Amino acid sequence: MHTFVFKVDMTCSSCETAVKKVLQKNIDKGIVAYDVDLDSKTVIIRGSVSEEEAKSILEKTGKKVEMINDVDFS
Repeated sequence: MHTFVFKVDMTCSSCETAVKKVLQKNIDKGIVAYDVDLDSKTVIIRGSVSEEEAKSILEKTGKKVEMINDVDFS
């Protein structure tokens, strides 16, 4: 199980909603849990997806996505 922390260029509640929607659509594809924080512009993703898969999912929002951290809880 991995935990990835990304910085996502979210500027408003609509951006936050778009990120949550794209993550929810992928909840059965290896994402176990996620947390979206508009104030800090961070998204935490937990699951069996790879860093590339997680980033690709977030990039579907059209927002700039940057990896901050990867923690392995295997």
